[in-house]
Amino acid sequence: MSEEFFQPIEHIIQEDPAGCMIACLAMIRGVSYQEVKAEFYGGFENDGITEGVAWDYLSAYGYTVIYRRVHCSSNPAEGHLHLKQPFAPVHLVCVRDFANAPHYHGVVMLDDGKILNPRKNGVTELSAYFEVISVAGVWKP
Repeated sequence: MSEEFFQPIEHIIQEDPAGCMIACLAMIRGVSYQEVKAEFYGGFENDGITEGVAWDYLSAYGYTVIYRRVHCSSNPAEGHLHLKQPFAPVHLVCVRDFANAPHYHGVVMLDDGKILNPRKNGVTELSAYFEVISVAGVWKP
């Protein structure tokens, strides 16, 4: 990972069932899970926070966020191949575990494609997910 953008990222495990984005934001900012969680007004514990809220949060801290997503694809496995290629120093990735998953899941992808999954013992390869919903490239201020 480029030293000019980020220090080595510490892998943080989510502390709430739907706290994946909180953990991802903490990893990217280099702060604790609790510090990020304290900035939200609650209610996310069951439903989590959306990718858009996460992007806005990073932008508020001066990060540059550029996202890519596919809005329509008949074959998620093939239609999202270009989303799996790193294009930034670090990425906030939104995935779907299986076809009818009720919620998306957030993971961090490093510039070499390595995945930091906030779930304990979670998947560490994007190819193992049913679908990649979006990938946001993140640059430090």
